[in-house]
Amino acid sequence: MELEYRRDRFNQRSDVIKLWMIIGILILPGCSTPFKRLHSASDLFAIGKIDAARTALEKVSRSHSRYSDPASLDLAIIDLADGKAAEAERRLRSLRDQFDKT
Repeated sequence: MELEYRRDRFNQRSDVIKLWMIIGILILPGCSTPFKRLHSASDLFAIGKIDAARTALEKVSRSHSRYSDPASLDLAIIDLADGKAAEAERRLRSLRDQFDKT
C-alpha cells in the first residue's frame, strides 16, 4: 500500500517536471529572438550595410522587450554614422528622459 502511494507521488512529481520542461522549451526560443536581431544588426553595421542594420534595429526597438533600449542606442549610433546628427540627438535625449523616469 505504501509502495503504491510512493509510486503515485513520484509519477505526479515527474509529470510536473515534464510539464515545466515542455513550457521552458516552448518559451525560451522566443526570448532570444530580439537578441539575435540585435546581434545580426551589429554584424550588418560592421560590414557597412547601414540601411539593413537600421531596419533590423527598428524592429527590436519597437518591440517592448528588454533589448529595445539597447537597440535604440545602437540606432542613435547608426544615425550619427549616416550623418543624421539631429535625429541621433533626439533619440538620445528621449532615451535619457526615459532612463531618468526609472
